[in-house]
Amino acid sequence: MKNSVTRIIGQYGHDDRALIHNLQLLHEDHGDGVFREALKELVGKEFKDNVARRYWEEALAHRQKILVGEKVDSALRPALLDYLHQVVGEIADPRIVEAVDLADIRNASICDGLTGLYNQTYFKSFLEKVCNQRFATEDPATAILLLDLDHFKQLNDRCGHLAGDRALKQVAKIISHCIRKGDVAARYGGEEFAVLLSNVSRDQAYSVADRIRKVIEKASFQGEHLLDRGTLTISGGLSFILSKHESAENLIQKADEELYRAKLFRNVISPHQSESRKAARMQKQSIVEFSLADESTFAPAISFDVSPFGIALDCDRKIEIGSAVRLRFRHPFWPSNRQVLASIRYIDEQKGTGLFRLGLQFSPEQALNRSDGLLQNIA
Repeated sequence: MKNSVTRIIGQYGHDDRALIHNLQLLHEDHGDGVFREALKELVGKEFKDNVARRYWEEALAHRQKILVGEKVDSALRPALLDYLHQVVGEIADPRIVEAVDLADIRNASICDGLTGLYNQTYFKSFLEKVCNQRFATEDPATAILLLDLDHFKQLNDRCGHLAGDRALKQVAKIISHCIRKGDVAARYGGEEFAVLLSNVSRDQAYSVADRIRKVIEKASFQGEHLLDRGTLTISGGLSFILSKHESAENLIQKADEELYRAKLFRNVISPHQSESRKAARMQKQSIVEFSLADESTFAPAISFDVSPFGIALDCDRKIEIGSAVRLRFRHPFWPSNRQVLASIRYIDEQKGTGLFRLGLQFSPEQALNRSDGLLQNIA
C-alpha cells in the first residue's frame, strides 16, 4: 500500500483532482492507512489511521474555504499544512507554513498549477475590471483572444497524459513569449487559453494572435507525429470591446463564437484580418462543386459554414490534407457565380453517414468579401 501511495503522489502530484481521486480509490481497497501514508508523504507528519482520515477529509473542506472562487485544482499541500497549523495545531512552527506555503496558496488562487499562467477565475475577474473602466472608442483598444489546441485529445489518447501536460506547458511558454508587456494570458481550462490584449488595433490584435498560431504550428511537440494531421496546431477567436456597456460575459461569448468558427477549419484565427468590422460570414447549407487541381470534372458537396477566409463542406470523398482544390459556387444555389482556389486544412469522418467534413482555406488573394455577392446581406 505504501508503494502505491508513493506511486500515485509521484504520478499525479501536479494534478490535485486526479491525486485525490486515485487516493480515494486506493482507500476503498486498503482503508484509512492510505490517508496516513499520504499525509506522511505530503506534509511529513504521521497520524493514527482514524485520525489521518478525519484530518484528510477536514483539510479538503478547509481547502475549499481558503481558495474562494477557485475550482480547487491546485495547492493541496499548502492547504494541508495550513489546516494542520491553523485549525488543529498539529504543526507548531508557523514558519513552516508562512515562509513559503501560504504564499503558494495566494499564488494558487490566481494561477494555474500546471502552466503557471493565470487561471480562469482571475482572468474573468480582471476582464470585468477592464470592462468597467473602459469608455467607448472609435477604434477598440482592448481585445480578447480565446485559443484552443486542435485535436488535443488525440495527443492525450495516443501519447499519454504526461505528454499532454508537457505540450500544455510548452504552449503556455510560447503564448507568454508572443504576447506583449501588459497583456494578460491565462489557461482557461483543459487545452484552452485566453489572452487579454490591451491598447491594440484590430490589425495588431490579429498579428499577435497569428504570431502565436504560427509559432505553435512550427514548434516540435513530443508525439505529435502520431496525430492524424502529424502536427499539433491551435485555433483562435478574437472579440473586441466596442462600447462602454460591453460586459465581460458578452466579450467571452463573442470570442467563443469566433473560436467555434475557427475550429471548423483549424489552425486559423477568426475573424480573419481581411474581414470587415462586421464580419461577413454565415452558416449555409447549399451545393458547392469541387475538384482537385489536376482534375477536369467537378463533384458536388454540401456547404456547412462559409466565411471570407474559408469554407467547411461535407462530401463523400476523402482528400489528403494540404491538397489544392477548386471550388465552384453557382447560381441559383448561390447569389452569384464564382470559382475559388482553396487548400484542405483538415478532414473529419462523419461517423455513420459515409461523409467526410472538409475544412478548406481560400487562397489569400481570393478571400471573399461583400462585393463578391456570395456573402451579400450577411450581418
